[in-house]
Amino acid sequence: MKPPRYIPVPHLTKSQKECARLLLAGKSVPRVAEIIEVAPSTIDRWRKTHKLYQEYASKLEQEREAGVIAAGALEAQEDAAVGALEAGVMGELRRMAVEAVQGLRDMMQSDNERVRLQAYAMVLDKAGYVAPARRQSPAPRGPRKGVDRLRELDGATVSREGLESPQQANAGTLTPSDS
Repeated sequence: MKPPRYIPVPHLTKSQKECARLLLAGKSVPRVAEIIEVAPSTIDRWRKTHKLYQEYASKLEQEREAGVIAAGALEAQEDAAVGALEAGVMGELRRMAVEAVQGLRDMMQSDNERVRLQAYAMVLDKAGYVAPARRQSPAPRGPRKGVDRLRELDGATVSREGLESPQQANAGTLTPSDS
């Protein structure tokens, strides 16, 4: 004979109570499963086979119908349950962040240079460090002969005879190099 997959507990867990409240408040099974972090099949099993759960859910339903539990009170309980779960998740994430930082420290001590450089880059990136732009040499302050020459040549045309300025092209004269 196989042992049961789970051992029935003689009382309801906090998750089971929250589940019953959330379902009574109109949440879907998948959403409740996400909130209390169990599989939807677990909720289905509780609803079908867990006597204490069934009794608790039935009691909540009767109280709601009798007006003992107002809709607002149920929503407040739901919000408190979700808030408690979110706080638990945030606490777990903080603990994981500490482990991640320790892992990065270990990577920064690696014998492999590539691993060390990747760890350094990751830390700097997450810290928001932006490398300063490379400093460019300032523009020369003297006469701008090249710019002036380009302005002179602006609009000039090239012919077989040589370079013609716009004035020469209009006058029909050639440059001195053609003579």
